[in-house]
Amino acid sequence: MGSFSPGAMPYHRLNSFWMLKKEHKQMMSDLQKMPMEISDGVNKVKQLIEENVSYSYLHSQVLRDCTQLKENVYLLRLKNRLLWKEWIELQESCEELNRLLKEAHEMICDPSAEQQQVS
Repeated sequence: MGSFSPGAMPYHRLNSFWMLKKEHKQMMSDLQKMPMEISDGVNKVKQLIEENVSYSYLHSQVLRDCTQLKENVYLLRLKNRLLWKEWIELQESCEELNRLLKEAHEMICDPSAEQQQVS
């Protein structure tokens, strides 16, 4: 084996020392960056909270609009049913009026038909 001098460190201990020193330097560098990274993270969280509040407001507005549209659809369907019913009644009235007009026309154009109905 080689000679050992009290002031000299063995190679593997010296190598470990430099590796530890390098790791320590990296850790210190990382620690110095942490406050900035934390600040960036806090700012990002604040931004996401603002976006969430905005989306929450928009969501509630969409729900209100949706409810209003559903009410409008219900009222329009109800109105449609009423108009349909009125249209049917008007059509029946027109048919009755046409029948009466046809009878009146026949009486006016054929007076003998009127005399037959009277007698």
